[in-house]
Amino acid sequence: MQRELWASISEGQRRAVLINAFLGALLGSMNVSSVVIALPAILRGIGLSINTAIGFMIMAWIMFAYPLVMAITVALIGRLSDMYGRGRVFTIGDIVFTTASLLLGLTPGYGAVAGIQMVTYRFLQGLGGAMMFGNSAALITDVYPPERRGVAQGIVGISFSAGSILGLVIGGLLATINWRWVFLYNVPIGIISIVWAYRSVYGLPAGFAKAKIDWIGASLLTVSLVLLLMGLMLSMTPYGNSSLGWGNPMVWILLGIGGALFSSLFFIESKIQSRCSGLNCLGLGSSPTV
Repeated sequence: MQRELWASISEGQRRAVLINAFLGALLGSMNVSSVVIALPAILRGIGLSINTAIGFMIMAWIMFAYPLVMAITVALIGRLSDMYGRGRVFTIGDIVFTTASLLLGLTPGYGAVAGIQMVTYRFLQGLGGAMMFGNSAALITDVYPPERRGVAQGIVGISFSAGSILGLVIGGLLATINWRWVFLYNVPIGIISIVWAYRSVYGLPAGFAKAKIDWIGASLLTVSLVLLLMGLMLSMTPYGNSSLGWGNPMVWILLGIGGALFSSLFFIESKIQSRCSGLNCLGLGSSPTV
């Protein structure tokens, strides 16, 4: 059904989908670079110093939480999109992303309390960004015929590259005004995108009615990468008389547990595949099962 969906789509619908995919990729990439350049202003705004352990950790998590969530969840989101519809998941992601951006910009409190809230909202924003960005190219494949997909996907690719540069400019400018606007500028754009997405892509047909999702593998991958990142970040904070934290036992505990879980993922996945038949093991066959 998905491979023939483009045949029933009008030109107006294709243009609407292209605009949605463009905005999704643009916002997704802008919010990686815009926050990176505005981090000093953000930390000053919530009263934290990068020279303290808590300030450094919160700074690192605000910077890495968003791309980490996007990297970890993109495969799982792709599978859910096949099951429930790429347009539907894209629209929900738009809502999640815009809501998280609003929460980030309106974060109350001061110090570590505000920092922890921002890290939490940043994870949520990354999830919404992954739901949008992960479906941008797939939506193009659904609604454009094969001979026209290259140009459309190229436009989406350009938006992602342009967003990385534009984010640096916007983040630097808004940080000089007020750090909250580094997040709040997403809200009006997000509201427009939500309305447009609901009207143009939300109702696109879903793919498989049933499918198998490897929740064990997804959970192991998530936990292992988070622990590894926590260990690496902790290693960069002072410990004792050293300017780095490699002498901190917690660094090696986090890296050890994270590495062990990541290594076990390959063993567990090989066992899961050996008990399945063909592509149906991964939910890619013609008759996926729950």
